[in-house]
Amino acid sequence: MFYWFMLFISIIAEIIGTISIKFAGDDAGPVDYLLLFSLVASSYYFLSKAIQGIPLGLAYAIWEGLGLIMMLISGYLFFNEQIHKEKFLACSIIIIGMVMLNNGRINASQKGD
Repeated sequence: MFYWFMLFISIIAEIIGTISIKFAGDDAGPVDYLLLFSLVASSYYFLSKAIQGIPLGLAYAIWEGLGLIMMLISGYLFFNEQIHKEKFLACSIIIIGMVMLNNGRINASQKGD
């Protein structure tokens, strides 16, 4: 459970760090960039802890997939970006892929692989 918590923290840091990129522009100061870099670095740090107990491919797929989906939702909520049916379909496919990867991990551990 610890490793899944580390993955969750990593995803949250990635989401906040990526959103802060949108806010960091020409008028951003050094503190803004320090926050941005700290969040991105924290995301990778917690991901490195998560992959000690979660298979790398699965952890990365979840980290990237949920990060991507949350960026899409954040863009819609905070930046008035549109979510078209193609984006919704793409997110659905990503979720299906994450579920399939996790099921493959569970099935392999049950078979003793």
